[in-house]
Parts: sequence; C-alpha cells; structure tokens
Amino acid sequence: MNLEREVMEAANRAPYEAPSKPLIAEERLFMHVVRGAVEDLASDKPRHRKHAAQWLLSDEDEPLTFVWYCKALRRDPLVVRASVQRLVELRS
Repeated sequence: MNLEREVMEAANRAPYEAPSKPLIAEERLFMHVVRGAVEDLASDKPRHRKHAAQWLLSDEDEPLTFVWYCKALRRDPLVVRASVQRLVELRS
C-alpha cells in the first residue's frame, strides 16, 4: 500500500468530515505537500528530517502550515500525525 493511501485511510477515521468524492486537483497537491514532509522524515539528511519534524509537529494554524493543510483536506491533524508516526516507526 502506498504512503499517501495509508495516511489518507488512517485520517478518514478522524472526526472531521471525510470526503465522499475523489480528491480534486488542489487536494491532491495538498496531499503531496504532506507526503513530501513524511518522506523527508525518512531522509538520510538530518536537516530535512529536522525541518519536516518541526513542520509536522507545529500547532500553528496559518496558511501553508501542517494544521492548515489538514483542515483543507478535512482531516484531524492529531490523527494524521499518529499515522505518520506509525509509518515512520515501521520504516525504521
């Protein structure tokens, strides 16, 4: 199963409204941003890991933050974070 699908499936169990239709282009773009951060967590470059972790753990709710992307995707940031943490642990 691919990473994007795993994160989305886990996030669908969140208390936010799950989409009933396929993702639109903007939502796919947002999902790729989140996916990029998840991939950076597994990077062999410490700087990439540090920035990705800071972004994913931030509770700021301003445009382009992790929380903002989750809300735009109608996902609970806490559930997505838990899913990401589980995936990172599985990859380690």
